[in-house]
Amino acid sequence: MPEPSPSRVRIRDVALAAGVSVATVSHVYNQRGRVSESTRARVKAIGDRLGYQPNQTGQALRNGRANVLAIVPSFRDPRITEASFMPCFRSMVAGAAAGAAEAGFAITVARAEADGQVATTLAYDGLIVVDTMPSDPVVEREIRLGRPVVAVGGYDARPGARVHGLRLGIRGALAGYLEAATAESDDVRPSIFVGPRWDHLTNDAIAGFQRWCAQHGITPQGGALEADESLDAAAMRILSAKTPPTVVHCLNESFSAAILRAAERVGLDVPEQLRVTTIGDPHGHGAQRGVDYFVREPYENGAAAARTLASMVAGETPADTLLELPLVSVPPPRSPYVLA
Repeated sequence: MPEPSPSRVRIRDVALAAGVSVATVSHVYNQRGRVSESTRARVKAIGDRLGYQPNQTGQALRNGRANVLAIVPSFRDPRITEASFMPCFRSMVAGAAAGAAEAGFAITVARAEADGQVATTLAYDGLIVVDTMPSDPVVEREIRLGRPVVAVGGYDARPGARVHGLRLGIRGALAGYLEAATAESDDVRPSIFVGPRWDHLTNDAIAGFQRWCAQHGITPQGGALEADESLDAAAMRILSAKTPPTVVHCLNESFSAAILRAAERVGLDVPEQLRVTTIGDPHGHGAQRGVDYFVREPYENGAAAARTLASMVAGETPADTLLELPLVSVPPPRSPYVLA
């Protein structure tokens, strides 16, 4: 008997070819019922050979799911979003799409309104919120609706809330870096440069910084980007402090780039006279010379967030995750050759 063309393969065609009932094929593709692994594998293999495509809409209706995960940025500051946040967010979306596909979900990118409403016309089963704020209205709204949330950056949710915190370990990483700096120099004057919006990642960095300063009897220095202030102006303000810093930790690569420009203007050599740290990707084409990176891997973070969210949709309750931030130093530019 000739095989049906892939464009019109039906579930009964797979059942007939595999010598099983339509119900068994349905159980295999919906991951339900008691079907032996050998039968499951054989049905899937025959379905693949025939080109069978299960009806995703029908599956969603039967499961009460949309089979869609949504991802939104909590960060919405128009002054620096495009330059400093969106490159990271785009990589995270790509990773989330890959992680969601592994788990049998699609991914949709949405926008979050100030009141926490997620602006999308698609139904979704769970939400990834990137760079969450304390008491984030987006997360709180999803909690009220009973949908699971993965909060990239962490979240202090009340007991029983379906929220998984995916926290970046900047608190310990920054304290460890400063401790190593004091072992190399007797004159360590640390400062921190952050944005106007203190999300969980920023709060963790500040907490680690302040705790280390308190333990060593050092007055914390630093600054946040002020309203209507450019990154370059804020960087100059930090380097022009009464007691200029010898180490500056920056929120991300846009902030560290501003510090590098300010250092060049005031004649400070990086890293000999001023050590600069940032959170970002030291392996990209735009890696900043002389800067020490706490490596954030947005693609992997996005994939991990999607896989975790898919497991939560399936009813699991994974423990919060702490992602370590390894340190990578980018060598400074080579000095030009001097010919005799």
